[in-house]
Amino acid sequence: MSEYNEPLFRKILTMIKHAKSLWNQETFRQNSYGSSCGTTCCIAGWAVTLTHGEYVPITDQESPYSGTWVLPGGYGNFNMETEGKNLLGLTWNEVDKIFYYITDDSVLVETDEDGYETSPPVTYNQMVYRIMEVTGLDFSDLLDSEEMEEQERREQLLSLAF
Repeated sequence: MSEYNEPLFRKILTMIKHAKSLWNQETFRQNSYGSSCGTTCCIAGWAVTLTHGEYVPITDQESPYSGTWVLPGGYGNFNMETEGKNLLGLTWNEVDKIFYYITDDSVLVETDEDGYETSPPVTYNQMVYRIMEVTGLDFSDLLDSEEMEEQERREQLLSLAF
């Protein structure tokens, strides 16, 4: 069993709960220069950002999917996925279950502008539940009650429709 970094998980989830616009589970890190929301990151991206501070991709393109990054001054090349895994105390199997978590609801599959099928984004509470399920840590105090109420209303409406 891994020794999880509960304080770092808690810090990430608390920040995301209060500023959901800073979270995007589809990208390690994406800068939004000139906008009010700043940088968005996934769980791994925030683990690295909150631990190491600022860092930049070492590839020529500014791809949010680029896996290799460097700290300012050219020190500390690292792979975002591996560094996030290590900082949070996860196994590779747990990385797959948390970093690459998508909703299981095939009813909600959508088609993007390029014709590819996509699942709706994972909600904050879904991610909290997934982290608790995978790690066994208790973050129930960080669940978003407004999101829970909205989900209950949706379920009630769906039950009336069928």
